[in-house]
Amino acid sequence: EYLGTYKTAGESGCSMTMIITAQGDTYHYKIKTSARLREGRLEVSKMGDEIYFRFNGLLGAKPKTVIEGQYIDKQIVVQNDGNAMNKFLNFKECDVKYIEFSKIKTK
Repeated sequence: EYLGTYKTAGESGCSMTMIITAQGDTYHYKIKTSARLREGRLEVSKMGDEIYFRFNGLLGAKPKTVIEGQYIDKQIVVQNDGNAMNKFLNFKECDVKYIEFSKIKTK
């Protein structure tokens, strides 16, 4: 269900591509932004009806913590920055609050 290629709409100069693959029972990601190319193991966890992703090896800009996201309606949504009470920044190359990766239909 999660496997495939995802892209951002390119809003605010934020053009990113993510590929989700699997080897056996293990998921992997590969992400390309204007500033970096990373790949690693993707942890998928479910809490009730909600699905969460943890991108092992992909660290945020401030602080350097593992980036997480949520799988919603065939999209991967990553909160890019926090607020006054919880300051963080995941992708400094993107000036948006939420980054939405939409699945690309393949032929």
